Amino acid sequence: MTSPTRKSVWLSACVASLILLAAALTLQAVHPSILRVPVQWLGVAAIPILMALFVGGYIKNVNLWGIQVERPDLKQLEYVKPVGTRALKTSESVPAPPWTGVREAEYQRTRHLTLVHVYAPSARVGQKFDVSIYLMRHHRGITENQTTGFTEVQSAEFFFGPSWGNSVFTAKIGEGVIGITTSAWGTFLATCRVSFNDGGEPIILQRYIDYEMAPRNQRASEAG
Repeated sequence: MTSPTRKSVWLSACVASLILLAAALTLQAVHPSILRVPVQWLGVAAIPILMALFVGGYIKNVNLWGIQVERPDLKQLEYVKPVGTRALKTSESVPAPPWTGVREAEYQRTRHLTLVHVYAPSARVGQKFDVSIYLMRHHRGITENQTTGFTEVQSAEFFFGPSWGNSVFTAKIGEGVIGITTSAWGTFLATCRVSFNDGGEPIILQRYIDYEMAPRNQRASEAG
């Protein structure tokens, strides 16, 4: 990792280079006879400076002629290899820490139901994404997760907060997908109360609606 002192020197050098480039551009504009360099080449000269700032972590996103470049911070994360239950030998298994029991308790509390969402760029004025938020039931193993046929669900009420007037939206109940579609200009927390027709207690599900899986140019626009 680069030390703070080294980063400061690096940043100072880049800033100085930018100042010199700005001076050259100004000289080119005011006295073109003194510095006869095509303007486009002066622009090209700035690319190494921008890339240095990018590599140093001072610029997260750079857009060059429609090509989105993004700092690969996620590549620094540690990789953990999944081990299938069938492949795991008994001698290799270890007791799970006590705190991990809340994971199974959450499965039981929610009846293996969860909220999921998909989205696409919005064509609506003032909005960035159209989002569909709906119920899914997790199945262990290779069985496909369930998104339809929730015969035990009596109602599903969605709440998205003040940007939607603090209103509660009730999803249509049928044999298809149970959820709500909306539009948004930013991230938000979706809350859903699911009631059952078998006498069971209602459950509350939460889902943070993010756009991390959007194309890189869409994420840069959303973050700006």
